[in-house]
Amino acid sequence: MTNIGHNLTGIAIGILCLPKGSSIIRTSVHLLAFVTLSMMPDHNIPGWGHSNYTVSHSLFVNLALMGLIILLLAWKAGWRIRLGGWPVVIGGSMAWMSHFLLDTFYKEGAGLAMFWPFSTAQLALPISWFSTLHGSPGWSHTLGVYAVELACYGPLVLLALAVFMFFRK
Repeated sequence: MTNIGHNLTGIAIGILCLPKGSSIIRTSVHLLAFVTLSMMPDHNIPGWGHSNYTVSHSLFVNLALMGLIILLLAWKAGWRIRLGGWPVVIGGSMAWMSHFLLDTFYKEGAGLAMFWPFSTAQLALPISWFSTLHGSPGWSHTLGVYAVELACYGPLVLLALAVFMFFRK
């Protein structure tokens, strides 16, 4: 999967969790944080990401890491989450966890061993029109993959904007 699907999903979830009255700068930082969270398992950190796919794409490892980050934020903020409240924390967690579901949709993958270290079973929920860039034969394939992801995940952002505008009146 490319970053497009993960990023658009993160943006859509971020829009739904945007605190009322946010400035342009705060909105930008908020959405950037949700994009970052949606890409957590793929970040290029030594021993993480695609260099250690089994660990970085483990649901249990990510839940432990997420719990640690939430505890540190809560402790640092004196147990008051000032980043937009618990809806932002829950939404950020959803953006992070969405990564696993989205990665199972791609047909070239053998699946995702998200239950490691308790199981090495691979979960695959392939959708036939989703393709990866691995072994990409050229620009036409790459642009096609990007176009499919934009067409499939772009409407999530539009739907989130519509819901946000409708309920924020």
